[in-house]
Amino acid sequence: MLYKSIYRILVFILIQLIGFSAYSQFDSNYVFLTKDKFTVYPLFESSISDFYYDYNHKNGDITSLSYDTRQYNSLGFGASFYRFGFSLTLELPRSSIPQLQNLKAFAFKGGYSYRRFFGELRIKTFSGVEEKIVYPDYNIQVYKIRKDIKINQYGGHIYYFFSKKYNFDASFKNYNIQRKSAISPFINAGINYYNINGDFLLSDSLSFNVEDIITDINNTSFRIIPSFAATGVYKGFYIAAMVGAGIGFNRNNVELNNHHSIVYGIMPLFEFNSSVGYNSENFFASFVFTIETDRLEYNNSYLGTIHTMWNIKIGKKINIKHLGKIGPYL
Repeated sequence: MLYKSIYRILVFILIQLIGFSAYSQFDSNYVFLTKDKFTVYPLFESSISDFYYDYNHKNGDITSLSYDTRQYNSLGFGASFYRFGFSLTLELPRSSIPQLQNLKAFAFKGGYSYRRFFGELRIKTFSGVEEKIVYPDYNIQVYKIRKDIKINQYGGHIYYFFSKKYNFDASFKNYNIQRKSAISPFINAGINYYNINGDFLLSDSLSFNVEDIITDINNTSFRIIPSFAATGVYKGFYIAAMVGAGIGFNRNNVELNNHHSIVYGIMPLFEFNSSVGYNSENFFASFVFTIETDRLEYNNSYLGTIHTMWNIKIGKKINIKHLGKIGPYL
C-alpha cells in the first residue's frame, strides 16, 4: 500500500515538472522595486502546533492521541532594507492553555531572497503540551497536561521560482510591489529536523495493556515539494497563495523502552502559504497565514504534525539616501 502511495506521488511530481517549462513562459507581470527604501513595521504573530499519533493494535483497533501546544502569541517590530530584514517580538502573557503559560515557547520563520531564489529558516521550540487520548473500546476522551514533553523543530528550505517576474518578496514580504497578477511554479527543497522528548505516545493506555513507551524521537528528513504560486493584484490590493505537495525521505532515531532503533521511510508532505493586503511605494499592510504538515511512520503506526502560523504587519517605507550606497552589497 505504501509503495502505491509513493508511486502516485512520483507521478504527480513528474507531471508538475513537465508543466514547469510551459508555465514559466507566461510572465504576465512586472515588479516595481522599492527595496532601496528603509522599511519599519509593527508586527503581531501567532502560531500553534498539533501532534497526533494513531497506534494500530494487533486486533485492528486504533488508539488515537493528540498533543497540542499552547498558542504562542507575540508582539514586536521589524525592519528591512534591500534583501536584509529582521523582526524582534515579545511573547504576550495570555495563553490558550493556562497550565502551560510559564513554560518556554518560541516560533520563527524568515529568510533571504536573491533573484528567483528564496532561502528560509524555520525554528519552533515548545515545552509542554495538552494530551488527548481517544480509546476505541470505551468511546471516551481523556485530557491531561504534559509538562514533561518537549518539541523542537529546525529546518532550512530553498525555493526556486521558474517565472522570472513573479516576486516572492512583493507577495509575502512587501519589500517590492507586484504591479500585475502573476503565476509561477516553483520547487521547494530542504532539510528538516524534529526532536520530540518525553514519555511520548501511549503513556496512559486504558483499553490495552501497552508496555511500549517511546521516550525520544529524532527525525531528520530531506524533502522535495513541487509547488505553485499565484498572486492577484488590483489597484495596490493583492491576494497571494502558494501550495505544494511532495515527499520527505525520513531517518527516524527512536528510543523505545531504553533501546535505540533507526527506521527509514518515505512520507507525504503538504504546505500552504497565503497573504492578503495592500502595498504601495510608501505604505503596506498585510495578513499572512501558513500551514505545514508532516507525517512519520514507525512500526505501522503514524505520527503526524500540523503547524499553523499567522501574522499581521503594517509598515512604512522611508527613503534614506545615505543607505543607498550600501544597498548594492546586500
